[in-house]
Amino acid sequence: MNRTLATLASLLLLAAAVLAAAGTAEASWRMDAGRFAASAHGDLSCAECHADVAGASTHPDPARVDRIAAVDTEACLSCHPDVEGDLASGSHAGNPVAPQDLANCASCHDPHAVGVPDQVPALEPGRFAQGDMACLTCHAQPAADAAREANRFLCLSCHAAPGRGAETPLLDPAAYAATPHAGQDCLTCHPKADATPHTAMGRGDCLSCHTRHPESTAHDAHVGVACQACHLPGAAPVRNGGTVGWTLQTPAGQPSPVHAMRLSGERECVRCHRPNNGVGAASLVLPAKGVLCMACHSGSFTAADTVSVVSLAGFGAGFLLLVALAVSAAGGLAAAGKGLALPPASRLGAVAEALFLDVLLQRRLWRRSPSRWFIHALIFYPFAIRCLWGLAAWALSRWAPGADATLALLDKNAPVGAFLFDLTGAALLAGLVLAWRRGSRADRDLLPGLPGQDRLALGLLIAVTLAGFLLEGMRMALTGVTDGAAFLGAFFALPLQGAGWLEEAYGWLWYLHAALWGAVVAYLPFSKLMHVILAPVVLALKAARPGHH
Repeated sequence: MNRTLATLASLLLLAAAVLAAAGTAEASWRMDAGRFAASAHGDLSCAECHADVAGASTHPDPARVDRIAAVDTEACLSCHPDVEGDLASGSHAGNPVAPQDLANCASCHDPHAVGVPDQVPALEPGRFAQGDMACLTCHAQPAADAAREANRFLCLSCHAAPGRGAETPLLDPAAYAATPHAGQDCLTCHPKADATPHTAMGRGDCLSCHTRHPESTAHDAHVGVACQACHLPGAAPVRNGGTVGWTLQTPAGQPSPVHAMRLSGERECVRCHRPNNGVGAASLVLPAKGVLCMACHSGSFTAADTVSVVSLAGFGAGFLLLVALAVSAAGGLAAAGKGLALPPASRLGAVAEALFLDVLLQRRLWRRSPSRWFIHALIFYPFAIRCLWGLAAWALSRWAPGADATLALLDKNAPVGAFLFDLTGAALLAGLVLAWRRGSRADRDLLPGLPGQDRLALGLLIAVTLAGFLLEGMRMALTGVTDGAAFLGAFFALPLQGAGWLEEAYGWLWYLHAALWGAVVAYLPFSKLMHVILAPVVLALKAARPGHH
């Protein structure tokens, strides 16, 4: 007998070691009352196996919520003494079993569902004694239509009860009832709240129910910024690597306002967008990237800022002037409109061919000069790729705001996007510099009186591109993300890290970048760059004419 007890003790020690190694395992505080009633243990009261809880002066005890519940093997042997003999022989129910499994009955047997039949009978009213019903109030798996109230009761048993421990975050039920989430089931935001260890629950993910704000609302996608950093009163934003989290200080023993999320306006932006903010944000609250920005960036079809309004007004005035000149040269509106009629169906294929080969692939330019085609491609395709990227991001942010693809398109630090934007930016800058250099040589060979290169337009584009690279470098330096796929951004960012003037300078450079691009757009109808709009129209009209090849 002594040998058997020694063997049992050693196996129990081994089981304790196994449980300690599995400290990250999760168990639920809930059980299926119907299956338990139909099980072999259905006639037992809760206190017969959970004597430590039945005799506790305080239950639930917040100090015990992170304890992984383990089956007490000695309690099992008190009712199943025949198993004790199996410990010595290494067998159980006539089958060989590893000793460590015998030392932990729950490795094979769910104590609340031992011997449950395939068809569980309906739970009879009054099946459980009054003492057990008190336990099942919290520990029974609730029906779907009663889950909300049952889960609230379970959670509030600790979190609305002062004196349950200083480590327990308290909630004021009356204050919570006035919050936007008062009607939600606790487990909607905290899906592991009925599990132990309780720390596995973590903070709720707002984006599991809500969608990310579009550019027009938040002035930026704010990827990596926690919702609470803007929407939780009293929360302090905190930078954690490449993301912005939050902290909320609550005096010990006082209810926490952590559930008091609310809609916020621009006044909440100053939590981050202020001098010495510590989270790597610009000190100025910048406007949303509107329709003008969508030529290169993810944005929205808005024009609410001054730069966009002035630029579009200038573009519109210039475009109307061009239309007036075209009508005058054609001999009147009726004459000018003759060439704008929709092409016949028989010419639609020719129009599509012209748009694909001559506009998209630049076939005519290639035939004239491959070197000019190459320079033009370095300028044209970066704009096209970035514009398509921005349009896709805008569309997905409305049709599938929670999709991973949407996040990848909006996240400036996503590897594919960061590399592609740096690559296209580098190609654009190279094309602009080569065009400037080629123009300098070509202008010397032009006959007197012939128009030269539009140096103003080219200079504005070079300035816009350089400002964009510097802005990206400043953003990466501010946020501490300098090891991503944006290789040229990192080139500009590394020397700027730690500079105290970045927060203030970033906003002003952003406005300069926007103003330079606005100048390009406003100047477009008066410049040689207008061919980016006119050339596709002219080529399509020519292809639509019968007999054109």
